[in-house]
Amino acid sequence: MNYFIKKYYKILSQLDNYKNDIINLDKKAGNNVYSKYVNEIDNLLLQKYIKFEKLLSEIKED
Repeated sequence: MNYFIKKYYKILSQLDNYKNDIINLDKKAGNNVYSKYVNEIDNLLLQKYIKFEKLLSEIKED
């Protein structure tokens, strides 16, 4: 189970890094072209972090 948790967290971290890269691209472009993608990634990350926390709480209860 620890393997799964580490892999899941790694994927979430990579997605967060991609979001930061897009934010930096957006700042360089100066016209917020990518802001809709940042919002979509933020929503996805929020959903997955909530799911991840729920999973961890279920594991701790066992």
